[in-house]
Amino acid sequence: MTPDIIYSDASGHPKTSRFWIGLALSGGGFRASIFHLGVMRRLEELGIMKDVDVVSCVSGGSILGAYYAREMERRLREVQRWLWRDTATRMRIFEGIAADFLRAVDHNLRTRALVFTPFYHPVTFLKTLLLTAFRAGARSELIQREYDRWFYDGDTIDQLPSVPPGTSPAPRPVLTGPKVILNTTSLLTGERVSFSREPNSGIGGMRRSNRNSLPLSRVVGASSGVPVLFPPTPIYGDLLVDGGVADNQGIEALLDPKTYQPVDPALNPILLVSDASGQMEAVHRMDTGASDVFFRVNSVLQFQVRSKLIDRLVQWQADVPDTRFFAFTHLYMNLKDRGIDFRLPAELIPATARLRTDLDQFSPFERDALMYHGYTLIDAQIRRYCEPLTIAYPPTPLSAPPLFS
Repeated sequence: MTPDIIYSDASGHPKTSRFWIGLALSGGGFRASIFHLGVMRRLEELGIMKDVDVVSCVSGGSILGAYYAREMERRLREVQRWLWRDTATRMRIFEGIAADFLRAVDHNLRTRALVFTPFYHPVTFLKTLLLTAFRAGARSELIQREYDRWFYDGDTIDQLPSVPPGTSPAPRPVLTGPKVILNTTSLLTGERVSFSREPNSGIGGMRRSNRNSLPLSRVVGASSGVPVLFPPTPIYGDLLVDGGVADNQGIEALLDPKTYQPVDPALNPILLVSDASGQMEAVHRMDTGASDVFFRVNSVLQFQVRSKLIDRLVQWQADVPDTRFFAFTHLYMNLKDRGIDFRLPAELIPATARLRTDLDQFSPFERDALMYHGYTLIDAQIRRYCEPLTIAYPPTPLSAPPLFS
């Protein structure tokens, strides 16, 4: 939880406030994961990331969000307690996390799982080839094994951070982190289905089954399981696919007042949205073949879902404009007109925004462009739209690319 700060609302009256901070990490394959790395680096530099209460993740955002949360908690345990909230210490740890994540991405997981299966997963390949019973979910199983090998090392949901930072104003005696929400979509009901670590040390935990035993790789695999490319993942009698089918921005979980927004009205909610999903572009003409029309219709549907979610976000802020704030970033955003020196050049933005949403390898130039774009965008959006955060967390100089060596 952030310390009490004093700022002026729209009427000019001073206000004392504490924040509830939610971060949404969109879908979009490794393109999204890499873009989010830049966003999170800037949040770590500003000291905001340590006070984030909830991280809502979808698809590529889930891959990074789950990895970041477990690794940050694990590596912080290796330093002295008084350094847990030290920005320099967290930055050093974050750079190590980012470097390890990018090294894993370099192994081209999609190709390992789907193209060179006989070499990397010979037993599973033989089962898939010879036994019909194993065919249906084989591709999902293979990519989840790759996630386990390179990111999660057999960990379950129970290894995610235990308590959101903002649950108590008193100093925290134990190491905690943000509540991580991994969003999927149910093919049976059409609803968003989310997974997160459930407290299991009280009376309530004694009366229910332990859902924290689910492997992270399985839940993340469901959250990032692009339909058709990967078969649905069965979990607890449901059939789950990519969370981006229902909400590719991860906004809906943060707007749910019954579950994830602060109960204490004294906590002013601030939402930060990192959107690296694909965005539909207007075209002057197109082919009218069956497949072309099908894919265009799918793009239109995704465009409409995204537009309605953004409308909800804007209305959420407009309902209580003095105490609710949000900063939204997306790949096509151009800072050229704001007179900002540290930004991705305008001529690179279209090509960067159109990079593939895949689980394969990205070149150093592609990685640097995505990360730096996210890094500069979240800084600019917070400065413009989240004044209380700029007061509570004074700006620090932006770095020049590359962000990670």
